[in-house]
Amino acid sequence: TLTVKVLSWIFGAWFVLAAALAQIYPPNRVGPVAIAVIVLVQVALLVLMVALHGGFQQVMRQLPVRTLVLLHVIRLPIGALFLLLASLHLLPYDFAQPTGLGDMLVGGVALAMLLVFRRSRMRPAWLVAWNVVGLLDLLNVQRVVAGLASRSSEFVALQGLPLALVPYVVVPILFFTHLYMLGRLIQADRHSLS
Repeated sequence: TLTVKVLSWIFGAWFVLAAALAQIYPPNRVGPVAIAVIVLVQVALLVLMVALHGGFQQVMRQLPVRTLVLLHVIRLPIGALFLLLASLHLLPYDFAQPTGLGDMLVGGVALAMLLVFRRSRMRPAWLVAWNVVGLLDLLNVQRVVAGLASRSSEFVALQGLPLALVPYVVVPILFFTHLYMLGRLIQADRHSLS
């Protein structure tokens, strides 16, 4: 079976590769279509790992949903940072405003759910709604970035590390965890019906 140690090595190598890629090909130089492809390929690989590798499935099943929701709290400071960077003219405001507010909303709701349900099980209906909103927010980011393709030079803050890692690492992980949680919720529902 796939141990947590092996999984840590895999994700460590992925992070180093993504950091190198972000340094060599910053997101503002690659363009929105290439970024969307990079994100989708990584998400697809993670989904395939869950679908095809029993050890990875086992590790993911052992992660409490609460831990997966906790990952999304990072969106709260990232969203606020996008708005701050736009005010400093390091990101286009018409990118930072919808993406920053969307991230702050999803990250804030994640934090609220963790606090409200800290002693009890999270309600499935809340989790489904939150995951759907979170996915729609990430898809909206792709739409907004595509609309600003001709203005890539305005994405000054994404020219280097650490923010260049957001589209290369953070977005694929967040996208995948939304899909994974929805899949887990659907499976739990199916089992409760049978």
